[in-house]
This record gives sequence, C-alpha cells and structure tokens, in this order.
Amino acid sequence: MSLKSGFYSGYEITHHLLPCCSCLLIVIAAGFLIITVTLSQPSQETAFQNNQISNSNFFVSGSNGSIYLIFGNNLYRNSTGEADTWDQIAQNVQCIAVDPKDDNVIYAITTKTYINESLMIKSLDGGKTWISLEYPPANWKTLPNYIGKPWLLYINPENSQEIFAATETGLIKTSDGGFTWKATLFTEQVSQFMVNSRTPSYYYARVRGTIYISTDKGITWKRSETGLPTEIVRGKGRTASKLPVGCSVLVFVNWDKPFLLAGTVTGGLFRSDDDGVSWKSSGVGIAGSGKLINAFVGSKQIILATADSIYSSTNGTNWKYLPIKSGKYYPQILLGVLGYAKHDGLFLLFRFNEDSGDIFRIGYLDSKGILIGLNYGVLTHSEVDNVWVGSMKGHPTIFAATANLYSSDQIQQWTRPTFISMSQDGGYSWEIVEKADCGEQALVRSGLPTEIWMYGSAKCVRTTNDGGLNWTNVPGINFRYANGSMSRITLDPQNKNVWYYCVGVNEYHLYRYQYDPSTGQGQSVDLKVLAPDVVVAEENNKLLFTGSGQLSTDGGWTWVDKSKALSNMVQGISEGYRKPFKLVSFHNGQILAVVGKSEPTLSGIKASASIIKSSDMGSTWQKVYSFPNEQWSQEVFPNPNNPSNFFIATVSHNQVKNSWRETASKVYETQDAGETWHQIYAHDVVQNNGSQDVEKICGVSQMITEAGRVLFVGGSHGLWRSQDEGKTWKRIGGVQ
Repeated sequence: MSLKSGFYSGYEITHHLLPCCSCLLIVIAAGFLIITVTLSQPSQETAFQNNQISNSNFFVSGSNGSIYLIFGNNLYRNSTGEADTWDQIAQNVQCIAVDPKDDNVIYAITTKTYINESLMIKSLDGGKTWISLEYPPANWKTLPNYIGKPWLLYINPENSQEIFAATETGLIKTSDGGFTWKATLFTEQVSQFMVNSRTPSYYYARVRGTIYISTDKGITWKRSETGLPTEIVRGKGRTASKLPVGCSVLVFVNWDKPFLLAGTVTGGLFRSDDDGVSWKSSGVGIAGSGKLINAFVGSKQIILATADSIYSSTNGTNWKYLPIKSGKYYPQILLGVLGYAKHDGLFLLFRFNEDSGDIFRIGYLDSKGILIGLNYGVLTHSEVDNVWVGSMKGHPTIFAATANLYSSDQIQQWTRPTFISMSQDGGYSWEIVEKADCGEQALVRSGLPTEIWMYGSAKCVRTTNDGGLNWTNVPGINFRYANGSMSRITLDPQNKNVWYYCVGVNEYHLYRYQYDPSTGQGQSVDLKVLAPDVVVAEENNKLLFTGSGQLSTDGGWTWVDKSKALSNMVQGISEGYRKPFKLVSFHNGQILAVVGKSEPTLSGIKASASIIKSSDMGSTWQKVYSFPNEQWSQEVFPNPNNPSNFFIATVSHNQVKNSWRETASKVYETQDAGETWHQIYAHDVVQNNGSQDVEKICGVSQMITEAGRVLFVGGSHGLWRSQDEGKTWKRIGGVQ
C-alpha cells in the first residue's frame, strides 16, 4: 500500500454504499457512548491472565504485547504497534489460548470441524499456518468418561505443554502440547479454571456458581465457601436450605502477594488470601449488589465490572468507580476490555442493541479516560461513509458517519445501521451523537457550520442548528415512494427557508420545500420534472438546472428542455435515472459538471472522467479537463466558501498484462473551476485473498486552523488525516 497526499470540506458531501473465549470480558449496560474515566495506573498494563479468566471474552493478550481478537467467529491479530490494523488469521473460532511464554503458539477451539474433522487446531507461527489436533481422541470410546465438545482452554503458565480444556462432561488435559488428551478426575462442567503460577499444585475452578479448590494438582477437590454470604434456596416439597451465594466470576491476582477474588451474583466482592480456605468482604467502594461479571488484571491495577458499572483498584480491597457518562440516544453494552502492555490504556468492545441486529464497535480508552477511535482504523474493514467539518460552541468539529457491512461487525449482514460521531480535538477522541436513520449524506446549510442536515433515505431528513448535539426531523417532506432515496438537496442561496431536493427509486423527481419559521412547519411541492440532480444559480435564485437537462428561469415552476446537447455526453440523461453525472456549480450563466464514462472492452473496463461546462445555461457543452483511465466515483466534494475549489475521487485503471485493472484510489483537487488539477491522495489497490480490495472514497473535508488547513478523507478503509497539505497521511484511530 502506498499513501500519498489528500483533501477538503464539502458544501454538500454525499456517499456511496460499499459493498467467544478471549481475554477479559466486561458486560456493561451503559447509556450512550461518552466515557469519562480516570484510570489510576501510571502506565504499562500487563495482562497476566491473558485468556485465563473466562470462557466468553473477546480479547486475548500475549506476553510480548500481541493482541488477539475474536470478532464474529473470526480470529484477528494486531499487525501494528498502534493496534490500528488487524489481520484475520482464522475463521470459525470459538475460543483461543495463547502460550504465556511464546506469543506465536496458539490453541483454538473451532465452532465447527475445521481441519481433518478436528475441533481443535494449533499454530506455531502466530496464526499464519494451522495444524489439526487429534480431538476428539481416536480412542475416546474406550476412555472411562466420554469426552464432549470443549468450550474453554487454559495453558498451565508453568508448563506450556500442559493444557486443560473444559467440556460438557468435565475437565480434560494434554501433557504434550495438545496431541493426546485424557480425562481428569474432575467431571463437573467447568466455567472457569486456573493454576496458581506461584504454587503450581494449587488448582482453582468455578462450576456454575460454586468454587472448588485442589491442592494436589486436581486429584482431590474441596468446596470453597467459608466466609461467603448465604441465601435461602427452596428445595423439593416444603424444604429449604441455606447455601452460599453463587459466584459469577473467579479471579487469580498474580501480584507479589497473590490472592483470589470472587464476584458473587448478589452479595458483592470477596477476597481470599489463603487459597480459598476462607473469604472476607473486599468490595469497599463498590455500590449496590449487582452481579459481578468479569475482571482485568494488570501489573498495578484490577478492573472489575458489574452489569452497569466499572471499578478499579490498586490493592484488591478498595475500589474506585469509573463513571460512564450517560447519553440520550442509544443504549450499548461493553463486551470486552483489555489492557495494552505497550501503552497505558484499555481496549473496549461495545455492542449496540438495535432492532435490526447487534452492531459492534472498538475503541481505545487512554490513561486520561479519553475514548479514541470508535473503529476509525481500529479494524481494517471499518467504513466511513462521510466526513465533514462543522462547529460546536465556536470550535471546529469533525463529524463522521460510520457503518459496518461485515458479519464480524453485526449479526445481520443485510442491515446497515449508521452512526454519526463527533470529534472536537482534531480526531483524537470521538463521541457518538446521532444515529443516521435518514441516510449518511451531509449538508452544511447556507455555509453555517452549526447548521447540518442529514439525508439520503426516504424515512426522513434531520437537521441540527447547534453543531450536532440536538437533531430534529424536518417537517413536511414528501416522498413519491416509501423505499425511495434522496440523491441531492440544493439550497436557495438567497432564502435559507427554501430548498430543492431530488427523490425517487429509479426515476428521480424534483420537489421545492419551503419552511415557515414562525410556525415551525414546512411544505413540499412537486415541480413535475425529472431530476436526479439539481443546482441553483448563486447570483439568481430563479435559475435552476437539473441532472436531466432541464432549465427553469422562474424558480422551478416552468421548464425548458436542454437535454439534447447534454445527451451527446451522457446518453439517456433526460430519463431521470441516476447517471455518472454530477452538477457542481451554476454561476454567471456557467454550469459546471463532472461526467464519467466506462467502456467494456475485450481486456476489461476502460474508464475515463471529464470536467464539462456550459457557458449558455445548458444549450451547449464542452470539455474542460479529462482524466484518462480514471473511473470516477460519481461524487464531488466542493469547498462551500469557494465554488472554484472542489475535489473528485477516482479509481485508476491501467493495462496490466493486456488487461485493464484497478490499481489505485485517488483524490484530485482543482482551485480554478476544473481548468487544472493536481493529485493529492492515492491509496494502492490491495490484493486480498485473490480479490482486489479497492478503497471507496466517501467523504473529503478540511478544517482551517492557525497552523493551516487539516485535510480529511473518509472511506471504506477508515478516516485519514493530513496536516501538511496532503503530503503525508495518518489513519485516525487505534492507540495514539
């Protein structure tokens, strides 16, 4: 991949649609997504128990700083120190265990038979290649206990050849690195298992809600319950008995003086300093009696989670509440947390509960409690549908619309929830402020950065006049079809209460909308003309020109057909269908547009793009500039303060071995209304599993600062930023 320069802000910015066992799990029913947490550790968290705490986590850490992530039953490994790029290394993975002494040695349980009918696989090179393990064993029918399907793996930290697996019929183990397995004497369904690395003869297990301790390497086991709270449990008939409250999570803290922590379902947190012989309350600072779910153990800090709260402790007894700031839009659940040994923060995995399915997002929480990323570059397939610059309380603010299309990001692939995120610090941290039910296309109204309109789908149009904190539906919008979409909104340059929009499914129709600020109501009028695109003259709001080649000189009430001349460049332009054609500006009688062309040949698709203009309001057209061998994305990203300055995104097509192939995604800029152009951004096409991964550019924007302009490009590979006029680019997200 090569990255070269990049971009600008759009007056109108549009988009295109593009085609677990882990380390530490925290489930948190939180409000909206702003987390203000002050972590107490100085730095350098190390996950001693990488995958050792639970069987349902999503993150797994290695001893040398590598991070593994189970996401949508796929296994990923971070490929950069910033953890903003992840490589998929396996599929159909339910649970993994990483050798505490060698990050490259991985064991995995598959969700279905993977290699040679095995349910277990092993890698010796960090997931580049895998071998099958003999599971179930060939002699499983002759074993004293049937060995069922496994769901948990644990590697003995003192003997990497000894691996334990929990199955439906008990605990099994291997002493030769997973090649042969045998049943142990423990036949309960184990939820958690761990070995005391300081005293290896001590084993700990959690079976449903009961804690068991073995002091002789699992030969004999005893219940551990002295000091734990009890509850009355009804038995058969009219009997009742007093039993210890169930344990929801068991944690071994391997510090200088090791100890155990037991989170109970209703009784709080308890600690044992004598290997489970006795327990005492250890939850000072933990409010309520919520179920304790999971924990992260670092070098100097423990993170503990209930169903709706996070706590941290530096001694395992006194706890500090880490507040989660509630929001007003979308509830979410925090599914995973993991300390990163190379930095001083936490990885978080969020799940948003939507009617259409669950959506997952990843962020990084730094030591100051700032949430970074929200999938901007954290996962390589994150998609930014749009990016634009607005204003919040007088400060420049970056907005980005993001969506995920892949099964690893949401359960139902046919749904496409999109969220609007906001950054007030140049892209370092982000806050989700809106769900884009109305589409992902953005319009900064009348050039005012605090007035933003979102549109695209036929459900609604939403607007904000405070920079993005509060959004309302625009009343009085008409749609010809319920499943239609908006292809364009164009504002009247002289009357901010009047604008025009194009809506349709196949044929697009033009409407005029007028808003009455005194009543807070609006009304749309069908202008009875086909128009997949429309532009209003800047100096005369009575002049309109549509993407079907129609001209109006009275504000859209009557029309003159000018499509004949335009049809010479774009066939069928008068039919009202969306074509590879985009109107850019209408000024002093001159109309500027971009047109694309694709020609099938025996050696593939030969593409080109051209800038065209009409100096007589659409009667005649001529080419201003051509981009040979460039396939245009059908989007234009203009500068709202300078109509002569705009950007287009293309994909280069070059002949390789007598065949036209896509080679790079690019962005070009013009400062003189299309007369001259220069390339500011390029991203080479990546070969991925035999297919070409072409970055789709969906948004180009700029932010003016005292140090100069900052440029942004958003697309299918995340959000990119340049602070040197496009000479170099850095992807926003990951650990910074």
